[in-house]
Amino acid sequence: MKITRENYEIYFVSFIDGTLSEEELSELKLFRSQNPDLSEILENYRPISVKFKKIIYPRKDKLHAIPFKPIIITEENFDVVCLLKIKGELTPAQDEEFEIYLKRHPEKQPDYLLYTQTKSIPESPRNKEE
Repeated sequence: MKITRENYEIYFVSFIDGTLSEEELSELKLFRSQNPDLSEILENYRPISVKFKKIIYPRKDKLHAIPFKPIIITEENFDVVCLLKIKGELTPAQDEEFEIYLKRHPEKQPDYLLYTQTKSIPESPRNKEE
């Protein structure tokens, strides 16, 4: 691929990362000589290094877990809870509550089964040139 004003950023990043081939390096050198305004941009790039500081919290034993909020399933929120169940977003305890609700309300079982059939599988990405 030829370096242009529309795609030069990827080459600049690859140059900084040190992943350009010899041929690409030559092409980049030529491109920079023909586009001094963009060459100036590359010269302004500076490597960034991040240093991590280990932080020790001295009172870790005083921290408490956020209390579990039980889910209360009602006629009004049943549809939402079905969707959460299908998406796997219920906690194990909430999942158990959902199963208990279905046992206590067998008339809701067909509704839940319908929801399980609506889960779609995304298509694989297609090439834009197709």
